[in-house]
Amino acid sequence: MPCDGGTRLIFLDRIQETDTSVANPPRQTILGKEEGSGWRVERKQQMATKKIAAGLLAAATLISTPAVGMIAAGTAMADPTTAATITVNGDVAGHTFKAYKIATYGNVQIDGNGAAKLTLTSTDQAKITAAAQSAGITVASGQDPIDAVTRNASAAQVKAFAKALAASGIAQTGQTTTGSGKTATIGNLTEGWYLVTDSKGLPVLVGTQVTSNGKTATKMANGGPLGTIDIKSTSLSVDKKVNGSDDGSASVGSTVGYTVTIPMPDPANVATLKYKDTLTGGKITDTPTATIDGKTVSISPVVDSNKAGFTVDLTSLIAGNKGKTLVITYHVRTTAKTVTNNAELNGTDTDGNVIDPSHGGGSDTTSVKAYDFDLTKVDSVSTGTKLQGAQFKIQKKNGAWLKQTDGAWSDAKNEADATPFTTNAQGQTNFTGLGNGTYTVKEVAAPADHYLAGTFTFDATVHNGTTTFSGNNLVSGLDGDSAQVKNNPTVNGLAKTGEGGLLLAGSAAAAMAAIGLGCALAYKRQQAQA
Repeated sequence: MPCDGGTRLIFLDRIQETDTSVANPPRQTILGKEEGSGWRVERKQQMATKKIAAGLLAAATLISTPAVGMIAAGTAMADPTTAATITVNGDVAGHTFKAYKIATYGNVQIDGNGAAKLTLTSTDQAKITAAAQSAGITVASGQDPIDAVTRNASAAQVKAFAKALAASGIAQTGQTTTGSGKTATIGNLTEGWYLVTDSKGLPVLVGTQVTSNGKTATKMANGGPLGTIDIKSTSLSVDKKVNGSDDGSASVGSTVGYTVTIPMPDPANVATLKYKDTLTGGKITDTPTATIDGKTVSISPVVDSNKAGFTVDLTSLIAGNKGKTLVITYHVRTTAKTVTNNAELNGTDTDGNVIDPSHGGGSDTTSVKAYDFDLTKVDSVSTGTKLQGAQFKIQKKNGAWLKQTDGAWSDAKNEADATPFTTNAQGQTNFTGLGNGTYTVKEVAAPADHYLAGTFTFDATVHNGTTTFSGNNLVSGLDGDSAQVKNNPTVNGLAKTGEGGLLLAGSAAAAMAAIGLGCALAYKRQQAQA
């Protein structure tokens, strides 16, 4: 049976008692039996209701309870200071485990096969009693609460007991351990019975190995393990990418593609499976579709009315697809400079326990960002003079001109259809919401009393918030996302000499006039000499 958080265990048979006495004598708690005059203990293999831990897997709890059997004269008390560990096996990556000692061992007997019979004594009777009672477990007067849990509790009560105990503030023992692969070992423990909490699952009850008279037992007389927890995988995972990357960049108004990858779980462990997708800064433009191992499968996504997310029930796809890969694809039109997309995978295990991102479920987040850059137009002679009225247009590297409407970019029909950006009184204009890439900026109109020397263009390369400028010596970057653009002034409507970009026609005319004047003077001298 499955445990929430993935714990698997084999539990022991519950004890059937037959009272042959008139008055019940005081009891000594011996797991697997009770001793006292007038008592007879029988071990029966019954239905799940006859077992201490029936259904306990579903609760993510494990109780290593000894098998029924008499304690022989050679029994001994376990040394409560003997070092021990608890090993957690399974997919433990990212799981953090903490251990809390809740009972010590006593009356230990280890047989020739290395199997143990023993008793338990609570370490903190007040907290353990309170947890038991909160779970609806009756603790009789004078009874050790651990005895009540192992003998009187139903599977559902044991689940509730473990959760209540984890929340009780009982003192932690040993080290906090985070798994990184298929195994995690909780150290700095002493022998005894423990509550183990899992950051991605529900609490687990487990006993360590036990040592007595030079012998060490790693299992109970009935074969139940000591010192190990085998996690049954109910962990779910989801991986989301945008345009093939974990995160991306796109101009506001662009359409980007998302892929959601989900490894399909084992139907023996997971009963229901649901995916939820939540967007900010974008709107879904189509109906999500899905494949499993490349083959199209039918899903019925429910898209929110505002197109900002969707949910889809994947339960019908669990059977027959264990270990296969489900891929969901869809598209989003960005409406803001930052688009955040959260993916969540939820469900229940086969015992009805909730699987969510806090308890073995999957989650992932991607973002798509757009960036800005500024231009400041200045006089090339007096750079402190800011120029109003210069106009610029922008095009993608593939030649497509761009226009911007309500902050969103789209392709223009041609240059004439592209949006002009005009400098203000401070000489500034701003290009907002652009994705990574290289753009060509063209000055299409010079400010008053300044001129354009032919076609004036330069490149602006946007990369994750930094913009670099190139291709024109009159353009220089300032602080990573802005540039200064110089314009040459005119004098009486003509270009000022000594500046780059002189009007060649004016220069040529002046040169020709000088040559003509020289020729005329030379001719006159020749005539005079003649």
